[in-house]
Amino acid sequence: MGHGRVRQVLRTYVRMQLAQLQSGMSHRGDFWVTIVGVILQQSVSLVFLWVFFSQVTELGGWSVWDMAILQGLVLLTMAFPDLVGDGSWQLRFDVNQGNFDRVLVRPMPPVMQQAASRTAGAGVGNLLLGTVALGIGLSHAAVAWAWWSIPLMVLAVLSGTVIQLSINLITNMGVFWDPGANTAIPTLVSRMREFAKFPLTIYDGALRIFVTILPLSFLAYFPSLLLLDRGGPERWLGLASPLVALLLASIAAVLWRIGVNKYQGVGH
Repeated sequence: MGHGRVRQVLRTYVRMQLAQLQSGMSHRGDFWVTIVGVILQQSVSLVFLWVFFSQVTELGGWSVWDMAILQGLVLLTMAFPDLVGDGSWQLRFDVNQGNFDRVLVRPMPPVMQQAASRTAGAGVGNLLLGTVALGIGLSHAAVAWAWWSIPLMVLAVLSGTVIQLSINLITNMGVFWDPGANTAIPTLVSRMREFAKFPLTIYDGALRIFVTILPLSFLAYFPSLLLLDRGGPERWLGLASPLVALLLASIAAVLWRIGVNKYQGVGH
């Protein structure tokens, strides 16, 4: 694909996303209720932390401000997949209803069309709350500021976004192999993101390995170790987040290609 073609596809993708967002905002009541609802829902964990740390000073060696950084980074990596790639959650419906056939005949990569088929207003709520939580944490925590601190956080959010997009797509692609099944696996895996909001050190061995392999610990924990200049050699795993994101995206791409080739239409 030439550079001109890539630019055209990206412009089309951005326009599709903006159209989806504009469509959602046309129902202003529902749009703002969704945003407020997400903020209230995610605020529960922040309130819990505030109450918890009113009784103790640390959790696994992490202060309340350190925890705010974790929470903020995770919320930001949840926000952008909702805003730019929520269409993976629409995949099962589109395959079973025949809408996916239209995706295959349009002159644009099917995966990008599917990603742009829906945008969630919940992403705006996570974006706002994540920015606030991260800002509060950074202003109070003992951050080892360096020239690379801001780029590290940007890279962590971008990598975490790709990781979450890839996980969402992979877990929803089961419809290509079993279109009739109503599975809760995508939702279950999505709920596991809550593990990423806490330090890896508070989990036991088996759960710690699971959170690392999934790989939720690369969303915020390892980058935060570098940012706060703490931990042993494992803190350098914070630099591996882009590689993990690339690996997961490659796996998702291979599975997508296999799934699309297997797809034969409604009722296949």
